[in-house]
Amino acid sequence: MGRRCQSRKQVNLQVRIFGTDSNGHVFSEKVSTVNISRKGAELAGVRPEVGLDEIVGLTYGDNRVHFRVKWIGERGTPN
Repeated sequence: MGRRCQSRKQVNLQVRIFGTDSNGHVFSEKVSTVNISRKGAELAGVRPEVGLDEIVGLTYGDNRVHFRVKWIGERGTPN
């Protein structure tokens, strides 16, 4: 990972992500945040395979945002 322009805050929240995985299948599932900033979030428990630069939607309460995937952890690990 490169240098961040904003610091991240360690926060564990239940959020819903949605989008289309690398195989073209639509998904929507609950995951947890690990840390967040105003411009991004690290998530845990993501099962769909998504690729770098793909757009993923995220909802928390009434808030809905879209993020571009910039980092993917190793499959089968916590990150």
